[in-house]
Amino acid sequence: MKEIHDTPGRTAMSDAAERQEIQIPEGMEQRLSALVDRLEAEEQEARKRRHNRRTLSNASRWAAGLAVAAVTAGLAFIVLAPRGGGHVIEVNDPEEARIQTERALNLLATTLNKGVKGMEKAEKETSVFTERIRGLR
Repeated sequence: MKEIHDTPGRTAMSDAAERQEIQIPEGMEQRLSALVDRLEAEEQEARKRRHNRRTLSNASRWAAGLAVAAVTAGLAFIVLAPRGGGHVIEVNDPEEARIQTERALNLLATTLNKGVKGMEKAEKETSVFTERIRGLR
C-alpha cells in the first residue's frame, strides 16, 4: 500500500486504497433510494398544499368581494329605487300613526329578509365552491 504524506505527521492513503477499505452495508443503497423518493414525494405534497392554500385564499377573496358587491347593490337599490307613495304622510291620529309606522317597519323587515336570504344563498354557494376546491387537493 502506497502512502502519501500531505502534512507533517499525517499520512493519507491513495483514493484506491480508501475505496477498498470502505464497507457499504447490505441494502444501504435501496434504503437511501427509498429515503430520497419519500423526501421528494413529501416536497411535492408540500408544494401542492401551498398552491391549494393560495387558490383557496384567492377564492375566498373573490367570494367575499362578490358578497360585498351584492350587499352594496342591494342597499343602493333600496335607497335609490323610486317608490310609489313615497311622500310624507302627516297624521294627527295616534292610531293612524301606529298603523303607518307598522307598514313602514313591515316593508323594511321584508326588504331586510330578502337581503338576508340573498346573503345566505351566497354563503351556501361560497361554501360549496370552497369544498370543491378543497376536494382538488
